[in-house]
Amino acid sequence: MNRDRHVVFASPMAAVLLLLVGGCASGDDADQTATVKFESSNCKSRPPAAGAALAATLPDNAAHAGLSCASWETGPSTTTFRLSNVEGACGAGYQGRAFVEEGGKAITLSLTNPSGAIAACGWCLYDFAFEVRGVAAEAPLVVTVERSNSAVRGAEGSSRFTLAAAGRTQGVTCRYGNRFAMADHGRKTGTGGTRNMPCDLVGMPELAVCATGLTCLPVDTAGEHRICLAGCSTASDCGDGQLYTCVASACRLVASGE
Repeated sequence: MNRDRHVVFASPMAAVLLLLVGGCASGDDADQTATVKFESSNCKSRPPAAGAALAATLPDNAAHAGLSCASWETGPSTTTFRLSNVEGACGAGYQGRAFVEEGGKAITLSLTNPSGAIAACGWCLYDFAFEVRGVAAEAPLVVTVERSNSAVRGAEGSSRFTLAAAGRTQGVTCRYGNRFAMADHGRKTGTGGTRNMPCDLVGMPELAVCATGLTCLPVDTAGEHRICLAGCSTASDCGDGQLYTCVASACRLVASGE
């Protein structure tokens, strides 16, 4: 997660040079050329009334519960990127800006909290939508999502999604969500033990047991990130074939993010 720290650049032409040498300048001009529109949900890990203010403007992510996903949809002149279940600080007010490089094939979606105000209530999950100009049409895309609890870009780290957008105008890719943010969300919303949610965490006995038909299994090489996985005999048992495959009788995500 804590990789690919980026700097704010003054114009799209200067982007690559500044990224390489670590220069810093205002990103306002570059932002105006790429970001058309930004929308954010409120914290989804709090009671529904607190997290529903902008829910109508974002897609229904029920199919991706427990996952952190990036989707794209190409329009006549812009591309819409939607992010689901992005971890962040509780009570933050995020501002979103997009930066486009490499002929529109590399996109950075930057989330900052300019006021620096956060609440002492732990983790939160958020959904975001960016409408972006200058994205390459129907080409492979690399999308970096960077987060910060201040106005300084990328201070909380970043994650990267590879979107198989070649020859396609829309699609989605997912990774397993931040286990601490997902666990906190499961505890606060009563969704612990459901598919793709964390299980067997130290200090959270209420999340130790998975629902019927699910098994608590590790999804990382260290065996520390354990979630509730659905069982399977073949890949078709897992649902969305773009996202899942059947490995050792468990439905696991096809690797597409880091």
